[in-house]
Amino acid sequence: MTRASTRRSGRSGDRGSRSSWRRSRRCSRTTPTSTSARCRCRCRCSCLHCRTVIEIADFVAHAPVPAATIDRYRGRVSDELIDIWERYGYGSFADGFFQIIDPDLYLDQLGTEGIGYVPRVEGAESIPILTTGLADLVCWEPDESGLSATVFRNNTGTGLGSSLKTLFTILNQHGIALLADRIDYEMYPKAVAAHGPLAYGESFMYVPLLSLGGAKDVANMHKRETSTAMRIFLEFQGPVQH
Repeated sequence: MTRASTRRSGRSGDRGSRSSWRRSRRCSRTTPTSTSARCRCRCRCSCLHCRTVIEIADFVAHAPVPAATIDRYRGRVSDELIDIWERYGYGSFADGFFQIIDPDLYLDQLGTEGIGYVPRVEGAESIPILTTGLADLVCWEPDESGLSATVFRNNTGTGLGSSLKTLFTILNQHGIALLADRIDYEMYPKAVAAHGPLAYGESFMYVPLLSLGGAKDVANMHKRETSTAMRIFLEFQGPVQH
C-alpha cells in the first residue's frame, strides 16, 4: 500500500470512528429536534430531553407517581416536573428539606384558595408540587410560568425562580443556604439536630404559632403531618396572597 493510500485509509478510519462515536452519543429514544418525546436514559446526548434533564443527587424515594396523575397534569405543569415524576417519583431531596408531593392530596386538603390566592391573575390556579421541612408549600403557577412558595408561618409568599431548572441550578451551584432569606432555611438543620429527621409527609412547625405570639426558637419546633400543619395555619391566619 502506498503512503498516500495509507493516509487516506487512516483518515477514513478516523472519520468512521468519530461518526460511530457521535452515533453512540445520540439518544435512541427521541430525536434532537423533538419537543415532546422524552427519553429515560442518562446518555447525555444532544436531544432536547438530555439537554434539559434535571438530576437529583440526594433523592430519597418514597413512592412512584401513578400514571393517571402524570396524564392528568401533563400540559398543566412544566415538562421538567413530568420528567421528574417519571424518573424519580415522590420523595425528598436537599437533606430532606424539599419533598415532591401529590398535587391532588394538597388540593383536596387545602382547597384552591388555601394553597395560595393570586389576586392579580383572574382564574389562576396554583398547582402544589413541593413542600418544605418548615411547612412551606411550593406551587407551579401556570399563568405566571414560575414557582411560588407560600410561607405560612410568616403569612407571606415569595418567588423561587421561573422554573424547576432554575431552582436546581441554585441548589447545585450555591446550596440551599442561598434561599435562607426567603424561606428561613437556617432553622431547618437546627430542628433536625434537636428533634431528628423528618419522615416523608412531615414538617416542623412552631407551637404556638409565630402569629399567636410564639417564639422563633428551635425548642418550639415540633413535627407535624405537613397537610395538618397547613390547615392549622389556614384556620388561624387565613389564606396567603402571593
